[in-house]
Amino acid sequence: AIHLDTIVVGCPEDGNAEGAVYVFDRQMSGAWTETAKLVAATRVAGDGLGISVALIDGTIVAGAVGDDVGGEEDAGAVHIFTRNGMGVWSSGTALRAQTPARVDWFGRAVAIDGSWLAVGAFGDSQGQPGSGAAYLFEKDVISGAWIQRRKLKSATPTPYANFGFAVSMNGSLLAVGSYSDNDIATWSGAAHVYVRDASGAWSQEAKLKAPAPAENTHFGQTVSVHGDLLAVGIPFDSLGGPPPNDAGAVHVFRRAGIGTWSLEETIVASTRSVNDLFGWSVALYG
Repeated sequence: AIHLDTIVVGCPEDGNAEGAVYVFDRQMSGAWTETAKLVAATRVAGDGLGISVALIDGTIVAGAVGDDVGGEEDAGAVHIFTRNGMGVWSSGTALRAQTPARVDWFGRAVAIDGSWLAVGAFGDSQGQPGSGAAYLFEKDVISGAWIQRRKLKSATPTPYANFGFAVSMNGSLLAVGSYSDNDIATWSGAAHVYVRDASGAWSQEAKLKAPAPAENTHFGQTVSVHGDLLAVGIPFDSLGGPPPNDAGAVHVFRRAGIGTWSLEETIVASTRSVNDLFGWSVALYG
């Protein structure tokens, strides 16, 4: 993750997989220098801190999907680090789901924008096993505490759809990837878009699919929203034709109005090869 002159890198296998987060700052010379290594206040083997990271201003958010909560193995947690005026990072709040459960993998994906934080928990089994969930937290302007405001589920949850494997947030828009959504073809995937109104309430605006959904293509394995654009990775796609198989692609959608999203472009590598997995990760800016 990068914001202004700071880069944050997750290292979930650090130590005995306790995990860590490395911080690099750009110096006046233009060189990037490691300025901090951040760890959880209490390090536990297998927590995997840094499996996901997000950064804005002086706040770092890092997922730790292996965190055990109240005997619930791999329920997951999110750690928040803040930087003071002297440039020193401190370990603050560890966020967990209000009702943590075994193998929720809360924290597999994180996104932060302003006072809102989104956390993916793709293993959540409420309603259907492994259907997944995404949590929304808001930072209280007085206390500074992060408060869980909403738990999102697919409107049509299916087993092992992995809703929440990817999340991205910008302004009032939230995108949630569900790469093994099965409502058209097995593991064809979907991207869900939510919008926040002036009162702070979130509602689903769209459920997007690949233009030609196909089995095992993983549309929604990664998502990135910025302004009126949404990029969705589909790394196992071969564009419905013959090999190269799993060459991958990225579909870019544009928001034309409230609730209206349309495919603007499909991006592929200039030279496609078998198992390239183009679209494994995506990021939009500007």
